[in-house]
Amino acid sequence: MSKRFRKSYRYLPEVKNFFNLIEPKSVQVEYHEIQKESFQVPDVFSCVERGIFSIRVDYHVYDLLQISQNIEEQYLNMFDNTQAHFIGKINANTFSEITLGKTLGATKNTCMGYLDDTSCQELLAIADQDSMELDFWYLIA
Repeated sequence: MSKRFRKSYRYLPEVKNFFNLIEPKSVQVEYHEIQKESFQVPDVFSCVERGIFSIRVDYHVYDLLQISQNIEEQYLNMFDNTQAHFIGKINANTFSEITLGKTLGATKNTCMGYLDDTSCQELLAIADQDSMELDFWYLIA
């Protein structure tokens, strides 16, 4: 999100309408710096699967990005529901894995198969187990 957009977005009518519907104290904003080159937000998606983790000290961001690409090519692309996927950077060693899906049910089912897929197990192997928060699904539309 650009600095200019951050300053001006709150004045958009759509944003005002949205915030009139929610309790501001219930909102938690996280910034995920997308680590995927040329990422495009898909035109249509209705839910987000989000996992947060740190990588172990014996691995690098390059390893994480290669594993993420493998997960896309070998697992997520098998499902019609998957609309987009990327690794986000939250801070120096905290990352997110984000998947955008068509439906909440199908996104949850895809995620449930994650533990059985070898490419997905690679990501779990380099993650610091104590930092993992990998079971969050959000319906957004």
